[in-house]
Amino acid sequence: MVRSGAKKWIFIFGFLIISLLGPGSRSNAAAGRAVSPENKTAVVCRDAHDFVTVGIRLVHAPFHFQKTEWLKAGAVAGTTGLLFLADETIRRLALNHQNTTNDALFNVDQFYGNGITAAAVLGLYGAGYLFRNERMRLAGLHAAEAVTYAGTMTVALKILFGRRRPYGGKSNLFFKPFQIKDVYNSLPSGHATVAFAVSTVMAKSGHNPYWKIFWYSMAGMVAASRIYHNRHWASDVFLGAAVGYATGSFVMHF
Repeated sequence: MVRSGAKKWIFIFGFLIISLLGPGSRSNAAAGRAVSPENKTAVVCRDAHDFVTVGIRLVHAPFHFQKTEWLKAGAVAGTTGLLFLADETIRRLALNHQNTTNDALFNVDQFYGNGITAAAVLGLYGAGYLFRNERMRLAGLHAAEAVTYAGTMTVALKILFGRRRPYGGKSNLFFKPFQIKDVYNSLPSGHATVAFAVSTVMAKSGHNPYWKIFWYSMAGMVAASRIYHNRHWASDVFLGAAVGYATGSFVMHF
């Protein structure tokens, strides 16, 4: 039997291998391009500058929104609000279908969308740097940017809203703002945010449709698992997914 901790680290290793060998690279030439030893210091400095610059641009982005961006933001907020009407129904549906098979299927949130994912992202960047593989390094850098900034926004929103998690009570309309207790950190879902942030970066790193389906499916499974495990309402995971996707897309378009 493989212990749970070992399984998680095996997942990290698989994550790195998939990222390196997957069919989704933008160009085969770039995938194998190496960084010369004398440029390593310059590369790290440039990456650090890129990391900070992306964060600054992301903070300034709302001040430069055009009509299209505001419509998208409104659609996300509106859909989140509408899902409040279905939260209780979706929760009951998930709890009524808990069984051994589904337990195994929805165990994905133990490996993806949490600290394990953050470690994999850092490992991906480190491996790309050490082995002078530009594709791995850039994928790790962009994923780290998306996770850091999307995660920061999600934590801020969690504290601001103070929504009670479903296991804390039956009502999905109980809010206690400016709390740091986990039970009041439901909206939005952190797991969904991280999963969609990383999956969006990885999916947009390639053109192969199966590559994209794999990554978005992984993120979708994480979102569903949070509802299945009674950790989040459906509206929580939708908003988290939106934050993660929007941040990952911003990073990749930067």
